[in-house]
Amino acid sequence: MRKSRYQRGSVKKQRGRWIGMYYADGGRKSKVLGLVKDLSKSDARTAVNRIIAEMNARRDQNRVWKFGEFVSEVYIPYYTRKWKHSTRENNVNRVSVHLVASFGDRELSGIKRDELQDLLDAKANGGLSFSVCDHLRWDAKQIFDMAGAE
Repeated sequence: MRKSRYQRGSVKKQRGRWIGMYYADGGRKSKVLGLVKDLSKSDARTAVNRIIAEMNARRDQNRVWKFGEFVSEVYIPYYTRKWKHSTRENNVNRVSVHLVASFGDRELSGIKRDELQDLLDAKANGGLSFSVCDHLRWDAKQIFDMAGAE
């Protein structure tokens, strides 16, 4: 099934009616918005935008995030806009190699504090430097703070 992405939807006239077209549940959907004589084109576009916003809110409200999905779809796109190029490369690589590799397919809400601490301890005992372990701790805190805010 197709992943949902940003969409604007579209409006067209058909037999004296405004038809709103958009994607939902992996397929193209359409809805009659009203008669052309009663509704302007901008009002029809506003109606389609409202339908799409409600659909997106419903989908996001019921979503159960996996750790890897959240990092790749929410965390990285948001923070890469703030980071310099070199910082972005280092942070994305560090998070992908260490955190996503360990917790990627687990539900975000199912990861406990003790598991994170065990991971950091294992990384420290495995030979990673203090600064890398400290950055991992900071990355994990930032990811879970953002998840809590969402």
